Amino acid sequence: MNCPPAVRDGTSGAANLPEEERYHLGLDYWKARLALIMGGRAADRLVYHQPFSGHEDDLKKATRLARYMVTHWGMSDRLGPMALRVGEEHVSLGKEIQEPRDFSEGTAAVIDEEVQRLLREADDRAYKLLENNRPKLEALVEALLQKEELLKEDIDQILGGRKKPPPDSPNGALDIAPGEPESPAPVIRDSGSANGA
Repeated sequence: MNCPPAVRDGTSGAANLPEEERYHLGLDYWKARLALIMGGRAADRLVYHQPFSGHEDDLKKATRLARYMVTHWGMSDRLGPMALRVGEEHVSLGKEIQEPRDFSEGTAAVIDEEVQRLLREADDRAYKLLENNRPKLEALVEALLQKEELLKEDIDQILGGRKKPPPDSPNGALDIAPGEPESPAPVIRDSGSANGA
């Protein structure tokens, strides 16, 4: 399920991978990552039948990732295998620097359409995963109302007897529906960690 209850990295459960593991990841991985980022918004739509404004940061992160997938990693069938120069965000300056782009207005429109397609697919996928696992979502909500923070073992017990993923699997504690590609793991505190850190 893509709606982690206890989040340690300030996002919707999208755990950060160590730097050495971030390279050479496939399209399925990044699509799953987008769905994970969109999980909180999808949960609001499922439970309350509307999106809420609290997901602005998630939307920014998902949009940035989708745009990078399209413009830097060639993950768009419509644009093909090409890297396109677009504005780069410079962390040290805290803003996006606009560089002269090396593509036409028509290509810019296709980029926007492809980014939008990836985001809509991720939002729909997150919604369907939560909808198909609604009893598990409700069980996690009930447990969180009782305890406020859940340990990995608590989540495993609530979700019921999940198989342990292979050690090299990026999905960690997520249940993957049959036919679904693996996705990144949420950050969940083990009972052995010291002082909740």
